Amino acid sequence: MERAVREVCSVASKLLDEYAPVEITCERYTEREPHPARARIAYLPNRDQ
Repeated sequence: MERAVREVCSVASKLLDEYAPVEITCERYTEREPHPARARIAYLPNRDQ
């Protein structure tokens, strides 16, 4: 799934370049308190830029 999310970010950046220079990145985020059965993973937009 992580690979798919990164690929979508790359495609979106390329599509938006037609209108403005854009960089879309993603990073893995693991919850501090994991789910009892397994760790939860979320993909959040990088808002530092």
